[in-house]
Amino acid sequence: MEMHDLMCCVRLVENRATPADLRDALLPKLTELVDKAVERDPANWPNYTLPPLGIVSSPASPFAHLFEHVLPANLDFMLSWQSEDGGWHPNWNWGYLPEVWAVAERDWTSVLTLTNLKKLRAFGAA
Repeated sequence: MEMHDLMCCVRLVENRATPADLRDALLPKLTELVDKAVERDPANWPNYTLPPLGIVSSPASPFAHLFEHVLPANLDFMLSWQSEDGGWHPNWNWGYLPEVWAVAERDWTSVLTLTNLKKLRAFGAA
């Protein structure tokens, strides 16, 4: 499963509005997929990959137990990537349509910053 699809499935399972029977049916297979897809090696986190905090949004996540040993390092890594302006910027770009990317980059910076601040708060790191 492609990482963006996997992230959507994780959000579905973690959503309180998702019926419990659907969540219970999806969780075993999704746990298996998450376990295989997440990059645990800190040396690869600067790349366009799926780090533990790409899946685990809080200690209450049903996937947090899979990454207990690397979550502290991933939180440290997240903090190390915070820019001087206080935000987090994409580690990717669209090499084509630079005028479109200029707008999209600003929007993605907002999304990444809000997401990371929520995760830091959830883990008591902010």
